[in-house]
Amino acid sequence: MSAEAFGKVNQACSDASYLKIMAGCALTFFFLRFVPFLGLAGIVGFFFLEIAIPVMTIRWWIKFGSTKSADTEFVRAKRIAMLVGIGTILFFALLATKTVII
Repeated sequence: MSAEAFGKVNQACSDASYLKIMAGCALTFFFLRFVPFLGLAGIVGFFFLEIAIPVMTIRWWIKFGSTKSADTEFVRAKRIAMLVGIGTILFFALLATKTVII
């Protein structure tokens, strides 16, 4: 049972790390759209991450949100998932008001 809990915490930390990397890549793809000859790669990458980040964030919270652990890495992973989720909500709120250039 302990090994199962450890595996779940380890997977939560790994998935949160992926979320953090995806959020950083989204910013890179956003700016890549304005570079000549690389704009199409930026558009495609940003569009994909615009869909994937909210899906992965919701999946993280459904799968690991109720997990209780005092592990410092899990606490950090939960904070990362929360910040990426808040950032996603803010981004979509800005999209709704049409203040972000897409």
